[in-house]
Order: sequence, then structure tokens, then C-alpha cells
Amino acid sequence: MPSAIDKIRSHFDSLSKRKIEVAEWGITIHSTPLTISERSQIYRGVPDGDDHSPLVRILMVKAKDENGEPLFGKADEPHLMNHADPTVVFSVASKILSNEAPNATELGNS
Repeated sequence: MPSAIDKIRSHFDSLSKRKIEVAEWGITIHSTPLTISERSQIYRGVPDGDDHSPLVRILMVKAKDENGEPLFGKADEPHLMNHADPTVVFSVASKILSNEAPNATELGNS
């Protein structure tokens, strides 16, 4: 009989991977559901009232290529903060965090 932790892990493993086409940037982002550890990493040290840094950090932590390699690193943070369309950053971060983006199975990429 599976333990409670086995059931919890099984549920998390069943959550959909996401494939997000970002036409404005000409890229495809692959993402998995956000873990509590990743959430902590994203929000660590963010001052009250800073609503934008977490959006960029979501991209840095969760945006991967088709091989699971990060698309953005720490060195990209200033560029994403100062030279990326905030509307696109917000849209992509929102899709990563929501069920809005089609999952890989829906796109035939499971």
C-alpha cells in the first residue's frame, strides 16, 4: 500500500508539463509545475512592493528548452528587467504559473 508521501509525489509527478509558444520572442518555453522550493527561491529577498522581480525570476527558474536546460541565467536578469517587454514577461510568467498554457499532451508532445 502506498504511503502518504508516495501518493503526494505521484500526484505532483502527474501534473502537466507546459509548452508555451512566445511569438514575440520567437521561442518556445517548456516548464514544469512550480515547487515550494522554487517558489521560495523566486521570492527570497524580494522587497515589499516589488511586483516585477518575481516575474523575471519565474522565467529564470522555470523557463527551459526542449531538453530541460534553462533558457535564462542570473546574467540575464538585468536584461529581462530592463530590456524585455513587461507585457510579454507578465504573460509568460502567468502562463507558467497557471493552467492557461496548453500542456504537452494536448499539443501531442508528451
